[in-house]
Amino acid sequence: MKVMGVDTATDTAAVGLVDDNIILGEVNLHLHHRHSERLLLNIKHLLDELQVEKKELDGLAVGLGPGSFTGLRIGVTTFKIMAQFLEVPVVGLSTLEILAAGLNYHSGYFVPLIDAHNQRVYTALFSTSKKDGFLERHWSDRARKLEVLIAELAEFKSEGFFYPVGDGALNYRTLLEDSKLNFQFLPPEHNYPRGAAAALLGQKYLKKGCRDSYQDLVPRYMKKAHTPKKS
Repeated sequence: MKVMGVDTATDTAAVGLVDDNIILGEVNLHLHHRHSERLLLNIKHLLDELQVEKKELDGLAVGLGPGSFTGLRIGVTTFKIMAQFLEVPVVGLSTLEILAAGLNYHSGYFVPLIDAHNQRVYTALFSTSKKDGFLERHWSDRARKLEVLIAELAEFKSEGFFYPVGDGALNYRTLLEDSKLNFQFLPPEHNYPRGAAAALLGQKYLKKGCRDSYQDLVPRYMKKAHTPKKS
């Protein structure tokens, strides 16, 4: 089953292609608000290099956020059009789950953190589970001030480490370390959503029978966009 996954919720434009459990390839570029210029070109580049036609795709998976307003609109709109044109199933994914999905080989709790600025993060809480190869979700996706999140984690009865991942883990590492909670930091490759992770996770959901109507796919912003004041 060939599945293409994409996530544009952060500064990283991530595109990946898998065939069952084989990662055929991925393109992950730090674009910083240039998703509209590069996403379609990256998709084409990946397919061309792998000599795969769009019509060979069996499914699509797209990160719905939370994250950047502009980036999410570009990724979701692109895959809505592709799903309609190719007539293939599509599934929308939590970008936070994509971040955590590659950590199933660790034992502990996974805390994906997307920086929402001003010591505010988008986050969730997962742990290892052997059920269907999916992580066990303990918290729904949410927006939190960092100090509130740390207090919630302190109250959460857990054994083992908390593994923070994402740009929030990078940007707020000192504050997290100062909290004295049992945080274990991972190598930098875990701190951005990867295209292969999106494709693999999407494939799992599609094989399970989960899918969305392309018409119903919408970004999960979790906060209102800033509206400039009228003069």
